[in-house]
Amino acid sequence: GAVSGTAPTVTDNYYDTQATGQTDSRGGLGLSTAALQGPTGYTGIYAFWDDLDLDGDGRVDADDDAWDFGTSSQYPSLKWGGFDPTTQFAVPPPMSDEPQETTEAPTGAPTEVRAEARAQSLLVTWRAVAGATAYRVQYRVAGQAWSSSRQAETTETRYEIAGLSDGVYEVRVLAVINGAVGEPSAAAQGEVGTPGNRPPSARGIADVELDIDETTEVDLDAAFEDPDGDTLRYAVAVDGNAVEARVSGATLRLRGRLAGEATVTATATDPDGQSASASFIVQVGAVLSLHGSPAAPEGGVVALQVELSRPLATDVEVGWRLAADDNPATADADEADFGAWAGTMTFAAGETRTQIAVAVLDDDAIEPARERFAVELEQPEDSNVGLSARAWRVLGSVQEGVCDRTPAVRAELSQGWRECRWPRPSDLSRRTTLDIRGHGAAALRAEDLLGLSQLRTLDLGGNALSELPAGLLRHAPRLRSLRLDGNRLASLPAGLFAALSADTAGLRELRLVDNPGAPFALTPTLRRTDAEPWTAGPATIEAALPLGAPFTLRLALSVAGGEATAEALTLMAGSVASDAVRISGDGPVRVSLAAPTIPQTRCGDAPCFDGLAAEGAALVLFAVPPRVSVEVSAAELLGGGDAVRIDLSAHFAASAAGGALSYTATVDDPRLATVLVEGSVLTVAANEDREEGTVGITVVATDDLGQTATLRFEVNVSPPSTRWRGWRSTVAAPAAE
Repeated sequence: GAVSGTAPTVTDNYYDTQATGQTDSRGGLGLSTAALQGPTGYTGIYAFWDDLDLDGDGRVDADDDAWDFGTSSQYPSLKWGGFDPTTQFAVPPPMSDEPQETTEAPTGAPTEVRAEARAQSLLVTWRAVAGATAYRVQYRVAGQAWSSSRQAETTETRYEIAGLSDGVYEVRVLAVINGAVGEPSAAAQGEVGTPGNRPPSARGIADVELDIDETTEVDLDAAFEDPDGDTLRYAVAVDGNAVEARVSGATLRLRGRLAGEATVTATATDPDGQSASASFIVQVGAVLSLHGSPAAPEGGVVALQVELSRPLATDVEVGWRLAADDNPATADADEADFGAWAGTMTFAAGETRTQIAVAVLDDDAIEPARERFAVELEQPEDSNVGLSARAWRVLGSVQEGVCDRTPAVRAELSQGWRECRWPRPSDLSRRTTLDIRGHGAAALRAEDLLGLSQLRTLDLGGNALSELPAGLLRHAPRLRSLRLDGNRLASLPAGLFAALSADTAGLRELRLVDNPGAPFALTPTLRRTDAEPWTAGPATIEAALPLGAPFTLRLALSVAGGEATAEALTLMAGSVASDAVRISGDGPVRVSLAAPTIPQTRCGDAPCFDGLAAEGAALVLFAVPPRVSVEVSAAELLGGGDAVRIDLSAHFAASAAGGALSYTATVDDPRLATVLVEGSVLTVAANEDREEGTVGITVVATDDLGQTATLRFEVNVSPPSTRWRGWRSTVAAPAAE
């Protein structure tokens, strides 16, 4: 406080909640005895009590020391004799007993206080207060004063007030922080009363096994309990016809009727109509079960154990079959993998165990490293064997691994494994590199890369490969580097790059040098997709690349005599056709496609792309191309320089828009004959070396627009003979003598 003359001013007011039994007041702060007596100087709650100017000299100094704190078991008292605290100070009056309406909890007070009524008790819960070390729970009968309330202290955020009589109670919670009790929470209300009827509960009933005509009993009083001690009534229901069930009082009698399984549900009901149920399985007949997790290599045997829960008096025959594993994410074994897909086994009388053995064949096909299958038992007919639904099916796998792959590929993929069948699908999918450079491989199999979905680098260089199988790369869509240099490849198969993923932008390295067919042509062609090229327009065209784009290609277009809706076509990596473009024009339109650009990047000292030659293409639209009007019949020539002349203009027809035709001719076998085109006349002459046989002649007619037509016929060359001299085809004109 502060003193001015003889008139005191009270600024702090504390009172002892333990000594007074009072917990609320309109003024002042209630603290525990220890909190009030503990400080022995101007510390703690009394840190600012040294500011009294007792002698009135206008300053606070040593002469103004007003308080005597005594020991830690005493309250502080004033030293100033002219002031009697017993008459000037009094404990503040209690707070109003009326409930305080509030939408927010007081500062420092617990929130979300709830009082849940239980049997003669209230469970009080609240939200924790930051810094609180304890909580005081106060409760009173509704309408009474809080000064008459009872309280309990806890360190938890929940407290159960037990032993309450029936009635409505109000509860509030105060937090204790640093030894000080905070403000009370908003009051919560709960009503305690005698609990009503409570439902029974089930303890559960164990599953039962019976033979046919065997009986057993279940004590239902032991399977259920009622918290109120009520007498229960019982009923039973059966799902299935394997068992007969009847209730007498609290006894459930069961009798096995037929082999199989049934679900029995018992229900207990109290006098108030509340109930509980318990279900259990009754297995009638010996339980048949299948055990094992079969995994066998190709050429091995799948072995499974089949068991009966008890021996039988007669022989029992049980069927089995193989099936798919019902998981679309795994590869299924097929008929070529097994010697048999179904069979039977026999339990002799008294036996409880037998085996299923299924031969796994080696079908010489490259298949997934693990092919899954299921083995299933069939329900025996007309027997006393019941099938256990919990063990009638097991899953297995054929362990092929990489055993059937090309030897060089198999050796590389099985490094680190003692057996070629050991690598799993997960092992293959983790591979990013396959290097068989210089292994002398002469051929590959189309499925050699099966399972290598994350392959990035494939090095096949320095081998003896004369051809590549179609679809070789379809299992490696994320390939970045392909090296085929130093082989014997004369051509590349259609669709080689067709499986590359467009998301990866295709290959970043492609090495094809040192092959007989190098450089290999990278030549997209133009084609009309909506009609024949000469049909009136507009036309829809696209670029086609049967090889598949090894990387993304952007192909520039030029149009003479018409217009296009785009300046370029794009072939995404892995695609065999580009996006489409529309071409319009009134007369013949010539569309030219620029040669693709091959990346000029370098991989070390060498280009990343070598052994490729890019070429352009052209297409004429809206103009009729030349055509073959009359076929050439096979001609006969005698060896020793015999010849025949053919007027090609009589066999081809040109369109008016295409102009005059020019001709070229080739012969399949120059050992037998030679060809010469002069203007529109084709001369076919037999060679002088008296060879004989049949030779094919191909003639191509080209108009001014670059459109072509092709004619092919055969010429038979025979040894010289006066008997045949002078005979000629009725179509071909003889050469002049």
